[in-house]
Amino acid sequence: MLLTRDSVWLLRTPPLPSLSSAIWLAVCAAAIDAMDYARRAAWAARLSPTSSPLPVPLPMSQLAVARFWCNLVDVAEACPPALLRLPEGALFFAIGTSGSPVARVPAAAAS
Repeated sequence: MLLTRDSVWLLRTPPLPSLSSAIWLAVCAAAIDAMDYARRAAWAARLSPTSSPLPVPLPMSQLAVARFWCNLVDVAEACPPALLRLPEGALFFAIGTSGSPVARVPAAAAS
């Protein structure tokens, strides 16, 4: 199955058994916010070339990826387990040792 831009922009849940519509909505919101965050940072950097708006300069794509996963970590911390209704082998989220949801941040994104 190919994931298209329409899946994110139009909030169309891909037909995967391990992905509920509630999880997909959180993922889409996190992705759209991350893209907007990186866009705003790029414009701020362009308009103010002498001072970086970021504490650590990152390429905008890395900034967007970091913001995306931070958003999902926030969602996991804020949501009760019953709200996400995590199916077995869920994408993006898992149930942690404490019984609360946690984001499944890939190792490459965590470093």
